[in-house]
Order: sequence, then structure tokens, then C-alpha cells
Amino acid sequence: GYFPLGLPELRAALAAQYDRRGLATDPEQILVTSGAIAAIAAAAQALVGPGDRAMVESPVYPNAVQSLRRAGARVVSTPVDPHAWDLDALASTLRQTSPRVAYLIPDYQNPTGLLMPDDERQRVASALAATRTVALVDESHAALRLDDLHPTDAQLTGAVDDPPFARASEPLPFAFHAPSTISIGGASKTYWGGLRVGWLRVPTALVPRLIAARLGLDLGAPILEQLVLARLLTGSEAEAAPQR
Repeated sequence: GYFPLGLPELRAALAAQYDRRGLATDPEQILVTSGAIAAIAAAAQALVGPGDRAMVESPVYPNAVQSLRRAGARVVSTPVDPHAWDLDALASTLRQTSPRVAYLIPDYQNPTGLLMPDDERQRVASALAATRTVALVDESHAALRLDDLHPTDAQLTGAVDDPPFARASEPLPFAFHAPSTISIGGASKTYWGGLRVGWLRVPTALVPRLIAARLGLDLGAPILEQLVLARLLTGSEAEAAPQR
């Protein structure tokens, strides 16, 4: 059979991941795709029309830029240097161009590797809200932190009321600061390149539009690969550590 929106158990596992990162998510907000680039293509198809502007970082992942252009977008860029985002330039570009969408990689930006802190995420979210620009946030690298995280047993078992351990060490997901964000994820960076499964976390109001765009790409991601990813996500954390 087909599961065009994704296996229910995988959608639940992905939603639980966002919950653990501090972003409450319903499985119905998760749409599974055939890799992260297919997720970007679906989002571009849903939100961008011919002539719409799309803001991207520069430098940035080139395949994402091509997906936006294929959807008809006129691409404008905002600079990222090896040390930081230029937030003043980003806000200025938003004001001057009022793009329909902005493709951003705040988690280990490709190619600089930068990680955007929470205070900067909030500034960017405010600038996006001022121009009603929807953020397409690529989180394909979010799980690639090389520093070990050591949660206490009490945190793992929920015996204490502290926030999830990752929240103390890593920024919150961008969608926490900008609720209209469409978040993009993929398994190939975290585990291995041949595991071609990606996903979208979509605001509830945009789910019907993204479903229509997603179904226009194919009949669903391969079931075997989805089962593999569901096993990896629900197994021991040690299963991902050797991959990192």
C-alpha cells in the first residue's frame, strides 16, 4: 500500500523529536518526503509562484536555490561570513524586497557551519514577521553536533521538571520563535547518504496546501526506508552516536 504522507509511526517519531527539542508538534504536522531536497521542492511548489521573491543566504546550499528557481522564484541573497550572519543586512534585504519566503539554515549553516543562537533567531523571526515572509528552515544538519551531550538520568526519565537537556545546550528550533516556519529535515546527513527520507514540519494552517504540493511530487517515500528511520529514531540514542 501507499502512505503518501508518511508512515504513521514515523510521523509520530519525528513529532516526538520536535517535542524533545522544545517545540510541541502533532504528528499531523509532519509530511514525509523522499529526502530533504524533495521537502524543499514541495515547500517551494506550495508557497512560491512565478516572479515571487525568495531570499537565501550567501553562500548557501546550491540545490535549494535551484529548487526555488524552478518554482519560478526571483532569488535575492543576504550575506553570511565565516564568523556570523549579518543580521542588519538580512533585515534590510527583507525590508527592501519583501520576499515571499526565506530559505535559512540556522543549525550548522551550509557551508560555514555556523550555529545561530536563540537571541539572533528571535531577531530574525521579528524581521520576517514585519514583511510577512515565511521561513523555510533547513534543519538537515541539526543532529550533527559533535560535542557530546550528557543528560542526567532524572532528565531522561522525566523525574525532574527541568526543560529537555538539549535545550540547555543548543538553541530552540527556529519555529519556536517564528510559528509560521516550515521546517525541513532529512536522514541522509544524520545516518548515511543512501537513506533518502526527508520530512516537513508544517504549521497547522498550511498543512492542506503542503499536502497538495507534496502529492504532486510522487506517491510517497519508500516504505522500507521509512521503517528503517522509524527504528533508528525510536531506538537507543547510541544508534546515532557512531554515525556522528
